Amino acid sequence: MNGILNLFPTNLSMTNTNPSLILKKCQYGILTGLSKQITELVASNSNTFNHIESILQNQLAEIKKDRGIVNDPFYIKGKGRPLTKCIKGELEPKKLYKHITCKNYGKEGYNRHSCKN
Repeated sequence: MNGILNLFPTNLSMTNTNPSLILKKCQYGILTGLSKQITELVASNSNTFNHIESILQNQLAEIKKDRGIVNDPFYIKGKGRPLTKCIKGELEPKKLYKHITCKNYGKEGYNRHSCKN
């Protein structure tokens, strides 16, 4: 692994990398290269293709089974600010609303936008 790292110039941000992350990336690269080689060789022969496909599907099913089933979360956070639910007691005074009055004429019951005159 040190041989691979020596091929590339190091940045200051790369000096404190996690060795397990580097190992994971190396393993990913190796498996990707192998899968490309297998794909190129197997794509031309249908019998070999069907055989390799069944092997890979079985292996993938076993890996997923070993990991277990991941269920959806019980709670999904909603969008925006949550609503406040204020429960008012019986003894708390009721809010007094102002009467709607027309600004043009000063009469109650409607406002200037719904004024008929």
